[in-house]
Amino acid sequence: MKKVCVLFITFMAVFLMNGCNDQPTIKSEEKLIIEKLTKTEGQYEKINEITDKKEIKKVLTFFKKAEWISASDKSTYPKIKMNDYYGLWVMSDNALKVRIGSLNQNTVLSKKDSNELYQLITGEKLSE
Repeated sequence: MKKVCVLFITFMAVFLMNGCNDQPTIKSEEKLIIEKLTKTEGQYEKINEITDKKEIKKVLTFFKKAEWISASDKSTYPKIKMNDYYGLWVMSDNALKVRIGSLNQNTVLSKKDSNELYQLITGEKLSE
């Protein structure tokens, strides 16, 4: 009985530790298709396609190292979409807010990371 109890407590501890992890799984990509919101609500136009594996890894690293938080806010259309899976909004302080798919998890990147990521995916500087 004692072994069953110890096994149960160990199982619950592992389950709770994994259940509290808000880090989403960042899936690998073969290419990133970057689309920007047009003046027509909900319509996007392709502005870039990244196929270089080093650049893709660099982009995804921003998301992997980010701190994700649960959020149930319903935002407007993202300014930028990547592969119809990642949504990016430019915040008033020029930081990027990122949401992955339909997950209720967001992150706001630092201004430095926001500037680097924005320039990498769009070829443009983020407004200062």
